[in-house]
Amino acid sequence: MDLNDLNCEGDVLDANEYPYRTLVGILMFISRYTRPDICVAINILARYNSAPKLIHWSCILNLWNYVVSTKDKSIHLCKSLNLDVDCYVDASWATSVKDRKSITGYLICVEKNAIIWRCTKQSLVTMSVMEAELIALSELVKEMIWFKRCVNEIRKIQGLQFGGFVVDCNNRTGMHFIKNDVENSKTKYIDVKVQFVKENFELKLFSLQYVNTKENLADILTKRVSYQKIADLCRYLDLYDQEH
Repeated sequence: MDLNDLNCEGDVLDANEYPYRTLVGILMFISRYTRPDICVAINILARYNSAPKLIHWSCILNLWNYVVSTKDKSIHLCKSLNLDVDCYVDASWATSVKDRKSITGYLICVEKNAIIWRCTKQSLVTMSVMEAELIALSELVKEMIWFKRCVNEIRKIQGLQFGGFVVDCNNRTGMHFIKNDVENSKTKYIDVKVQFVKENFELKLFSLQYVNTKENLADILTKRVSYQKIADLCRYLDLYDQEH
């Protein structure tokens, strides 16, 4: 479905007859804790909570049916002595039709265990893909600082040794911008976010690594993709138990 179709004219649904907000709340909870594959879909549909129309109701029912039909899928946590922390970050540029804001998506894994994932609309309208990626990276860095503190507590209590934080990014320009002392007047409006990322990179909180878009696991958190791509990325991550 074209996203422009969601902005069509029509009568607002009666909340007593169509529990749209209730379904959005339930699916939002599910997406946050167990089902990253529906994050983008519910993120889009939640924008119409204030005035849902029949087309939105149809979409939320389709999403609900998808979740019910795949209810046997579950987060698969594998036991491993390899405690490297892999982070994936991506941004879809200007994909929000109404305001042309970009979508941030990131995923934090310990080995192949998905621990944290987020899908959020950016607060600024960016002028290029690189700038959207830098904003997404700044959000991931904030999450990593918090997660690093959790890791340090676990290390003290359990005596476990975690590896370094590696951020997989598919934007070479943005990576070059962080790794090098680059001055660019076009990025002044996000300069604070950029300097925040640079500072933590120089403090060796994380390292940057290029990853092909097809292998960037955060891709499913930023835009609509085909069912096959969701299945491929979930299988690559071992995110769901494929035996069911």
